Amino acid sequence: TLEQLKTDDEALVTLIRKTTESEQGKAALESLDAMLTQFENTKQFEDAKMIGALQAAVGDRAGPKMLVLGVTSLDLFGGNSNYLFGVAATGKHVGVVSLARFRAVFNDEAPKRARLVERLAKQSLSTIGFMIGVPRCNTPECARAFPQSLSELDQKPLKLCPTCGDAFNAALGQQLPSDGSLK
Repeated sequence: TLEQLKTDDEALVTLIRKTTESEQGKAALESLDAMLTQFENTKQFEDAKMIGALQAAVGDRAGPKMLVLGVTSLDLFGGNSNYLFGVAATGKHVGVVSLARFRAVFNDEAPKRARLVERLAKQSLSTIGFMIGVPRCNTPECARAFPQSLSELDQKPLKLCPTCGDAFNAALGQQLPSDGSLK
């Protein structure tokens, strides 16, 4: 049914497989199956499903005075992005940060706990900002500015720009450290 297709991934895959085989033949079906197997083995999780699961787990306990930030080792993807460092349900007070691409083993780096913690902290600031309704920052020196790469994330300081600092203060109803440093 149409309702099953909206909620059941297996039903959707079955429909796509049957349609592909009937319209394009067995070779196209084999190609589709190979692609699906590849996706199944990527161990990536859709951002909306992760946020939905977190929201379901915390229910209405999340709110302006109770932010819930999940941290996962699972790799995230969503929208037009084949991977995400973090995601938030804007205004819903829940978000998730993924450690998957921050880990040394993923990047063929020597392990360094301080680097991992700093990456997590910077991404957490960005995600928390969205959780409390602070828009994306465009100031390159701000921890919340969108990084084009992991090396760009590493180069940013663990510090909010004045605009983000003021927005956090207003949204949280309290003052962050005056120097903007969050270490």
